[in-house]
Amino acid sequence: MARVTSRRQNSTRSLSESTNLPKHSRKLFDRSFPCAWDGARRPGCAEKCSCGWTERCHPSFVFVPDNTSSGRHGQLVDVGVCGMDFRVPVLVSLLLPVLLLTCLISVRRIMTDAVYSELKLFSRESRRMDDLCNKKFFKAQEVAGLARTLRRKGEETQ
Repeated sequence: MARVTSRRQNSTRSLSESTNLPKHSRKLFDRSFPCAWDGARRPGCAEKCSCGWTERCHPSFVFVPDNTSSGRHGQLVDVGVCGMDFRVPVLVSLLLPVLLLTCLISVRRIMTDAVYSELKLFSRESRRMDDLCNKKFFKAQEVAGLARTLRRKGEETQ
Protein backbone atom coordinates (compact mmCIF):
# COMPACT_ATOMS: atom_id res chain seq x y z
CA MET A 1 0.00 0.00 0.00
CA ALA A 2 1.38 3.40 -1.01
CA ARG A 3 1.90 6.05 1.55
CA VAL A 4 -0.22 9.23 1.05
CA THR A 5 1.49 12.48 1.92
CA SER A 6 -0.26 15.75 2.46
CA ARG A 7 0.39 18.53 -0.03
CA ARG A 8 -0.87 21.15 2.35
CA GLN A 9 1.40 24.13 2.96
CA ASN A 10 2.59 25.04 6.42
CA SER A 11 0.49 27.73 8.08
CA THR A 12 3.60 29.46 9.40
CA ARG A 13 4.33 30.92 5.98
CA SER A 14 3.80 34.69 5.96
CA LEU A 15 1.31 36.36 3.67
CA SER A 16 3.97 38.49 2.00
CA GLU A 17 5.75 35.33 0.81
CA SER A 18 2.61 33.86 -0.68
CA THR A 19 2.89 33.40 -4.42
CA ASN A 20 -0.81 33.22 -5.16
CA LEU A 21 -1.54 36.77 -3.93
CA PRO A 22 -1.17 39.67 -6.38
CA LYS A 23 1.68 42.11 -5.80
CA HIS A 24 -0.53 44.94 -4.47
CA SER A 25 -2.25 42.56 -2.02
CA ARG A 26 1.12 41.37 -0.73
CA LYS A 27 2.01 45.00 0.00
CA LEU A 28 -1.06 45.34 2.23
CA PHE A 29 0.10 42.49 4.45
CA ASP A 30 3.78 43.36 4.33
CA ARG A 31 5.16 44.12 7.78
CA SER A 32 8.40 45.78 6.70
CA PHE A 33 9.31 49.21 8.03
CA PRO A 34 8.80 52.41 5.98
CA CYS A 35 11.69 53.83 4.00
CA ALA A 36 13.73 56.50 5.77
CA TRP A 37 13.85 60.05 4.43
CA ASP A 38 17.34 61.09 3.35
CA GLY A 39 16.55 64.78 2.92
CA ALA A 40 15.46 64.69 -0.72
CA ARG A 41 13.81 61.31 -1.22
CA ARG A 42 13.09 57.94 0.39
CA PRO A 43 15.36 55.31 -1.20
CA GLY A 44 15.49 51.59 -0.53
CA CYS A 45 12.00 50.36 -1.34
CA ALA A 46 13.26 47.83 -3.91
CA GLU A 47 15.26 46.03 -1.25
CA LYS A 48 14.20 46.19 2.37
CA CYS A 49 11.68 48.92 3.21
CA SER A 50 8.17 49.73 2.02
CA CYS A 51 6.41 52.82 0.69
CA GLY A 52 3.22 54.33 2.06
CA TRP A 53 -0.22 53.51 0.66
CA THR A 54 -0.29 56.66 -1.52
CA GLU A 55 3.17 55.94 -2.93
CA ARG A 56 4.80 53.42 -5.19
CA CYS A 57 8.37 52.27 -5.65
CA HIS A 58 9.95 53.94 -8.69
CA PRO A 59 13.26 52.66 -10.11
CA SER A 60 16.34 54.47 -8.87
CA PHE A 61 19.78 53.23 -9.86
CA VAL A 62 22.85 53.71 -7.68
CA PHE A 63 26.42 53.02 -8.73
CA VAL A 64 28.03 50.48 -6.41
CA PRO A 65 31.82 50.18 -6.94
CA ASP A 66 33.54 46.82 -6.84
CA ASN A 67 35.94 45.95 -4.05
CA THR A 68 38.87 46.69 -6.30
CA SER A 69 41.19 49.59 -5.59
CA SER A 70 40.10 51.63 -8.59
CA GLY A 71 36.60 53.06 -8.22
CA ARG A 72 35.92 52.89 -11.95
CA HIS A 73 34.44 49.41 -12.05
CA GLY A 74 31.16 48.56 -10.47
CA GLN A 75 27.54 47.99 -11.25
CA LEU A 76 24.27 49.88 -11.21
CA VAL A 77 21.88 48.58 -8.59
CA ASP A 78 18.18 49.42 -8.48
CA VAL A 79 17.48 50.45 -4.90
CA GLY A 80 14.12 52.04 -5.69
CA VAL A 81 12.74 55.31 -4.39
CA CYS A 82 9.28 56.04 -2.97
CA GLY A 83 7.28 58.50 -5.03
CA MET A 84 3.63 59.46 -5.44
CA ASP A 85 1.44 56.87 -7.08
CA PHE A 86 -0.28 58.16 -10.23
CA ARG A 87 -3.63 56.83 -9.02
CA VAL A 88 -3.80 59.36 -6.15
CA PRO A 89 -3.95 62.54 -8.30
CA VAL A 90 -6.28 60.80 -10.75
CA LEU A 91 -8.62 59.84 -7.92
CA VAL A 92 -8.51 63.37 -6.47
CA SER A 93 -9.15 64.95 -9.87
CA LEU A 94 -12.18 62.71 -10.39
CA LEU A 95 -13.65 63.00 -6.90
CA LEU A 96 -13.17 66.76 -6.43
CA PRO A 97 -15.61 67.86 -9.20
CA VAL A 98 -18.14 65.25 -8.07
CA LEU A 99 -17.89 66.53 -4.50
CA LEU A 100 -18.22 70.17 -5.58
CA LEU A 101 -21.20 69.38 -7.82
CA THR A 102 -22.90 67.49 -4.99
CA CYS A 103 -22.37 70.44 -2.63
CA LEU A 104 -23.71 72.88 -5.22
CA ILE A 105 -26.84 70.82 -5.86
CA SER A 106 -27.43 70.37 -2.12
CA VAL A 107 -27.12 74.10 -1.38
CA ARG A 108 -29.40 75.00 -4.29
CA ARG A 109 -31.96 72.46 -3.13
CA ILE A 110 -31.91 73.80 0.44
CA MET A 111 -32.21 77.41 -0.76
CA THR A 112 -35.03 76.52 -3.16
CA ASP A 113 -36.96 74.76 -0.40
CA ALA A 114 -36.55 77.78 1.89
CA VAL A 115 -37.70 80.24 -0.79
CA TYR A 116 -40.56 77.98 -1.89
CA SER A 117 -41.92 77.73 1.65
CA GLU A 118 -41.95 81.54 1.89
CA LEU A 119 -43.66 81.79 -1.51
CA LYS A 120 -46.35 79.40 -0.38
CA LEU A 121 -47.19 81.76 2.49
CA PHE A 122 -47.34 84.75 0.14
CA SER A 123 -49.37 82.85 -2.42
CA ARG A 124 -51.99 81.96 0.19
CA GLU A 125 -52.38 85.61 1.12
CA SER A 126 -52.46 86.73 -2.49
CA ARG A 127 -55.03 84.06 -3.35
CA ARG A 128 -57.26 85.38 -0.60
CA MET A 129 -56.95 88.91 -1.98
CA ASP A 130 -57.55 87.66 -5.53
CA ASP A 131 -60.64 85.80 -4.39
CA LEU A 132 -61.99 88.90 -2.69
CA CYS A 133 -61.26 91.04 -5.74
CA ASN A 134 -62.78 88.49 -8.09
CA LYS A 135 -65.91 88.27 -5.99
CA LYS A 136 -66.29 92.04 -6.06
CA PHE A 137 -65.57 92.06 -9.80
CA PHE A 138 -68.11 89.32 -10.46
CA LYS A 139 -70.68 91.09 -8.31
CA ALA A 140 -70.09 94.30 -10.23
CA GLN A 141 -70.48 92.42 -13.52
CA GLU A 142 -73.63 90.77 -12.27
CA VAL A 143 -75.05 94.14 -11.23
CA ALA A 144 -74.12 95.65 -14.60
CA GLY A 145 -75.65 92.68 -16.40
CA LEU A 146 -78.84 92.94 -14.38
CA ALA A 147 -79.01 96.67 -15.09
CA ARG A 148 -78.69 96.04 -18.84
CA THR A 149 -81.39 93.41 -18.83
CA LEU A 150 -83.68 95.69 -16.86
CA ARG A 151 -83.08 98.50 -19.35
CA ARG A 152 -83.83 96.21 -22.27
CA LYS A 153 -86.98 94.97 -20.64
CA GLY A 154 -87.94 98.53 -19.86
CA GLU A 155 -87.34 99.57 -23.47
CA GLU A 156 -89.32 96.60 -24.77
CA THR A 157 -92.31 97.41 -22.64
CA GLN A 158 -92.43 101.01 -23.80
